[in-house]
Formats: sequence, C-alpha cells, structure tokens
Amino acid sequence: NRQYDLWHRDSTQFKVYTNLTDENGNKVPTFWARGNAWVHAALAKQMLYLERDKYPEIYEQYEKDFIEISESIAKYQRDDGTWNASIVDGSYYGGRETTGTSGFMYAFSVGIELGILDYDTYFPIVKKAYKGLLDNCMLKDSSGNLTGQLGYMQTVGYQPQNYKSES
Repeated sequence: NRQYDLWHRDSTQFKVYTNLTDENGNKVPTFWARGNAWVHAALAKQMLYLERDKYPEIYEQYEKDFIEISESIAKYQRDDGTWNASIVDGSYYGGRETTGTSGFMYAFSVGIELGILDYDTYFPIVKKAYKGLLDNCMLKDSSGNLTGQLGYMQTVGYQPQNYKSES
C-alpha cells in the first residue's frame, strides 16, 4: 500500500478496515504487524545473501522496499517499545504484540548491520523494542518469577486479532 508503505497479507485483506478514517473521510485499512514483520524480515534476510554485484536490479528493489517499510514501521512503535497487532490503529486490536515486534527488531538489526539503515536513527528503535519485550512481555510463574517465555502473541491466524490474556 503506497499510501502507508506497509503490506497487506494478501488480496483478502484489501478491504479489511480499522476504526480510523483518514483526512478525507476514507476508512483506514488494517495492516497486520506479524504479516509486515514477515515482509520486513524476509527483505532483510534476502539482502544478507543476495549478491549486490551479481543481481543489482533485484538488490536495489529489495533495498528500496526495505527502506520504505522500515521508515513506515518505525513511526508506529508504541511508547512501551512494542507494536500493535494492527499497526496503524491502536484501538483496533491494540496492545503489545510480540510476534510482530520480534520480527521488526530482527529486520531493523539486519538493516543496521548491512549499513542500509542509519545506526543513530534505528538502533534506538531496536533497543526500545528489546526493552519492551523484556520489561512488558516476559511471562511470570505463580510466584512472580520470570519464566523466560514471551507472551502477548496472537494464535495462528491471517489478520490482526486479540491474544489470550497472559495475566
């Protein structure tokens, strides 16, 4: 979606809308965090292995798409460091969601490592995501001790949805 520089999971998601309307009164489409994390991470991983000199046109397209989605995703990071299941609308399946957050953190890290993303701009986003996962998403046992497991993840699905309560 060129207006948001985010990706729809597939054509079934073209007409799934959030609770928001844009400045022209049009409904805002939903963008699934986990699905966009798959795209973001896949582009990053492909550039790790794709030889820029051997496939310059493909690499340049991946790099362009990666930069665009990175810039867009960065704008929607929550104050707690995570992203909502529905990226652009915190009232539509809002709340921390770890599968998207983890994927974005990975992709931003690879982009920094490859020199595609500016360290000073994007490393604070990675640190904030990592801190958000540690401070807000780690599960505790009945005694209040950390279990080493992340919660706040959606079950198997194809669009934003709520997760089971982790408390």
